[in-house]
Amino acid sequence: MGKDLKNKVDSIRRTLKNNALEVSGIVIESKILELYPNYETDWSNDVRTEVIKAITQDHQSTGIVSAMPAPVNYASPVQEPLTQHQESEIFAQEETESEEVNTMSMAVNYAPPEINNSQSLAVTNADKQALVSTQSLALGFELSEQECLVVADSVDDVFNDYASFLTNVTSAIRGYVDHRFDQVETALDTNADAVRTHIADRATRLNQKVENFSTNVKADIGGIRQNIKSSKANILSRFALLNKAG
Repeated sequence: MGKDLKNKVDSIRRTLKNNALEVSGIVIESKILELYPNYETDWSNDVRTEVIKAITQDHQSTGIVSAMPAPVNYASPVQEPLTQHQESEIFAQEETESEEVNTMSMAVNYAPPEINNSQSLAVTNADKQALVSTQSLALGFELSEQECLVVADSVDDVFNDYASFLTNVTSAIRGYVDHRFDQVETALDTNADAVRTHIADRATRLNQKVENFSTNVKADIGGIRQNIKSSKANILSRFALLNKAG
């Protein structure tokens, strides 16, 4: 039974009780639905009176409704039928109660949903990539699209709140940047060692060539000197022969 119908049943039941008739709510509800299936739109003071009259007639003809027992040792008071004014007041009271119930129902139905602070924050890959790109620029690191994807893959999918999400993304960006710096430093160290080895090798080769050149030059100079000595001896021997002949 809806609250609106229950209010009408209770109101009619009170009226019947004032007339010394005790009627169950089920009987009253059945009679309302029997006579006025569209009671929600048809209800009025006259309709209410007709329902009360029909229930009273049923009591008189079939005895569905039993009279209230009179108090012990006291005569049952004679209940005067309600006047039109009294019925109007009861009907107005019933409508007021119905409006209050409807207002309470609307307040419950349209109350803003309570925010559940314990609910976790789930993020998608697109959310992570977007925040990685934005936060990296804020930190002074411009990452490529591929680098943003790499960093986003290292970020969790569920957080307690947005602040935790931001902290996790920032840590992931710094970790990735540190990794890239480590790679550059390692590459520099490796290249420096390679350059030093190459320079040492070239220096050794150059020194060997210089040494070979010096040895060859000395040998050549020695041969030249020997040739000069031989030529000088031949020339002197010829001058000696000429002197003897003269």
